[in-house]
Amino acid sequence: WIADWPVTDIIALWAALQKRMSQLGGRSASYFLRMVGKDGFILTDSVARALAHWQLVDRPVEGRAGMQAAQRAFNRLADESGRPLAHISMILALSVD
Repeated sequence: WIADWPVTDIIALWAALQKRMSQLGGRSASYFLRMVGKDGFILTDSVARALAHWQLVDRPVEGRAGMQAAQRAFNRLADESGRPLAHISMILALSVD
């Protein structure tokens, strides 16, 4: 089920995990997915700052609309670069800190 979930909608997987497992709210779902080998991004403060700094999103990455904007930005970067979302997430985090 997790392995088959498309990485282009990873935020919906976070929501599904939070609904099924009460301990996987907030960033916990993204850390869990990275631990089990599922590609995805982690919206750390550094990643959020980088998305804003590089003008990849037009809103704060908070709430549903902000997370959807982040997902679109990550999908676009993945399409352009051919890199996994996890790599893009780490590169963004390091680009501002």
